[in-house]
Amino acid sequence: MFKTHAISYNNRLKAAITASGIDQNINFRKLVIIRNDDMKRSNKTNALTKQFLDANGIFVGITHDEIRSLWALQEMMKENNPKFDSWLNSCKPVS
Repeated sequence: MFKTHAISYNNRLKAAITASGIDQNINFRKLVIIRNDDMKRSNKTNALTKQFLDANGIFVGITHDEIRSLWALQEMMKENNPKFDSWLNSCKPVS
């Protein structure tokens, strides 16, 4: 969710909240949003963010190194190496 425009942010956060079901007060439902950038917020954006946080939603930042690692894993996955899954399970490069 890397959009900085408030309307895009609001639309994507609303969709994520609805799809995850965290707005239904179901305890086992979780939603974690990866987001580094803070943005200027309107009253509507503040209210939606509060709704997300009140439903136990979590914002988590991601480092450049983590992005590089995920990109590398994606590229490795594209190679369709039959040993990739076993390597991934044994080494656990991400969790």
